[in-house]
Amino acid sequence: PTVNWGPGHNIIEPCSTSVTTDCILSNSATQVTVVAPAAPGGATSVAVTVNSGFATSSADNAFYYGSVVTGLKPQGGIAGTKVTVSGANFGTGPTVNWGDGHPITAKCSSMLTTDCIVSSSATKITLLAPAGSENAAIAVNGGVPAAYLDNVFYYGSVVTGLKPQGGVAGAKVTIAGANFGATPTVDWGGSHPITVLCSTTVKLDCIVSRKNTKVTVVAPGDTGNVAVTVNGGAAATSIDGTFYQTAVTES
Repeated sequence: PTVNWGPGHNIIEPCSTSVTTDCILSNSATQVTVVAPAAPGGATSVAVTVNSGFATSSADNAFYYGSVVTGLKPQGGIAGTKVTVSGANFGTGPTVNWGDGHPITAKCSSMLTTDCIVSSSATKITLLAPAGSENAAIAVNGGVPAAYLDNVFYYGSVVTGLKPQGGVAGAKVTIAGANFGATPTVDWGGSHPITVLCSTTVKLDCIVSRKNTKVTVVAPGDTGNVAVTVNGGAAATSIDGTFYQTAVTES
């Protein structure tokens, strides 16, 4: 195979004792392992394909030479929430870019319990979120997020998961996320709130259980395909926050 490492740079040569970078370590019909070359032309990232082919739409086929965020958990919370930022090339003394113009560099201590870094490595940073009310995009060292990632930390209610993705009236649906509070309102489409708790007499269009990070509801009658949020908040852009009452294929 030929590994296309950005525009105009192909990796063909097998690795050996004399060739230790910019080479193919192993390959099969379904997998190629290479040793990365130096950044072509000083690029901060390159798109990678094989044999001038394609990448699936669900894959981020970029290789990043600079700092890149590939994971953010949890997706939301309040001041002091412990947040883990995963990625690559963070270095030994990273700066977490918390929204526009707010760098986090200080180490946490007994005197500093928010807006600080608990621990860090080249691939993972754990920090305590600062106070705030505006949702904040997270990067490290002025780098970028992976293309598939919603790198926003939400201070308001945010939906990060919806299972199952579709069904009929009476389907039990679990909504995962953050900042739902003790008595959430599930926004089932733009104008259908669900607030009533299920009971022996209410078995449809109701809340089975609820907590700050998860709400389980029983789907109402035929409403068509609807966007699902909580407390008028948002859905993470990395998920499809729609509940389908028509046929849907789940991945």
